[in-house]
Amino acid sequence: MFNSISTRTFINDSVFIDSGLLCASDTAKVCSITFKKIGINWYVNADGEWQEFYSTTDSLIKVVYFRKEKFILKPIGHSFQYVKTNLIGFIKEELYSYSSEVNIFWFDPNYGVVIIEGNGDRRYVRQDFAKLNNK
Repeated sequence: MFNSISTRTFINDSVFIDSGLLCASDTAKVCSITFKKIGINWYVNADGEWQEFYSTTDSLIKVVYFRKEKFILKPIGHSFQYVKTNLIGFIKEELYSYSSEVNIFWFDPNYGVVIIEGNGDRRYVRQDFAKLNNK
């Protein structure tokens, strides 16, 4: 389950926290991701250390382990065309438990997570991204 509202809080020019992406609470630590963006290369703070998430070198999302919170961010292996923008998908996969709720997070190397799709026909598009694409 996820919120239709997420919040981006900037720590400095290259580090920010996206809250409310991974689950229904925008205050729970496990619902937030701290990103660092250097150029178009992206890193995620997992358990206090920066792990590569996306690199322009190979244009792929990497598996990122959150050992303390017991989940991983994992690429789904295919992309999605939104208007004229090619997006890369990943999921949050719980470790040691099973959930029938699968959300796909669509990532743009320039803007970050821009679309969240849930079970059924639910799709949430970031408003600023939708306006950029005239949708």
